[in-house]
Amino acid sequence: MEPTSSVWEGTLAPRPDIEPDASKGGLGRRLDPESLEGDPPRVTIGRPEVLRSLRAVAPEGFEHVEPRDFYLVRLWCSFLNFRTDLVFDHAHFQVNLVAPGATTAEVVAHDLYPSEVMHKVKRNVKFSLSPELKFAEVGGKLGAVDYGFEYDELQPAIVATGQGEATPSWMFEATRSSRLLGGKAMHMVVAAPSGTPTAGAELELIVHVTRPGMIPLPMGILDAKGEIPADPLRVTLW
Repeated sequence: MEPTSSVWEGTLAPRPDIEPDASKGGLGRRLDPESLEGDPPRVTIGRPEVLRSLRAVAPEGFEHVEPRDFYLVRLWCSFLNFRTDLVFDHAHFQVNLVAPGATTAEVVAHDLYPSEVMHKVKRNVKFSLSPELKFAEVGGKLGAVDYGFEYDELQPAIVATGQGEATPSWMFEATRSSRLLGGKAMHMVVAAPSGTPTAGAELELIVHVTRPGMIPLPMGILDAKGEIPADPLRVTLW
């Protein structure tokens, strides 16, 4: 289900302040930002929604801790790409929880969902023994190598971090069997000191765009003036 409104929607722009990940891209060439002109990829960041709240609760196993307020919050972002020559390689959606008068240790993400999503990919692997008697993966037909077998490889598509902290985040990654496209929903249970009147969040989305075999280009959202914002998006949670 998509959010009722968005806090940001538009095209992405290169982030020169972020160093590209050279470990990705077999050709070793970086994607040229000028090649994105005309129809760059687009993203949408939905407005966070509080779906449920529980006041003055001590979770099971934490009875010795001062009761806290808990809020079930839904986050959402969407990746849209009309070009067939570009792909979203991976993206990082980060949240910084803030509340007036509270410390970063008091307003935290008690739990995150999804925490991890794995895709199972079948791999037909062909190996040849090297002179050092080690397996060396090779290409070509199976008849041209010494060994060949099939196995299931688990590739992470979504990984969440920051449980119990004020800076939860989700990393989305394309896999061999799944492209990074469309809407992505995230949920977190926010814990705050009982009676916290209001809390907000700073949202940041970094998307790495590439062509097959090239080093992905880090890209981010623009502000109202068409420039890369110096500060994350600020929203009110409750």
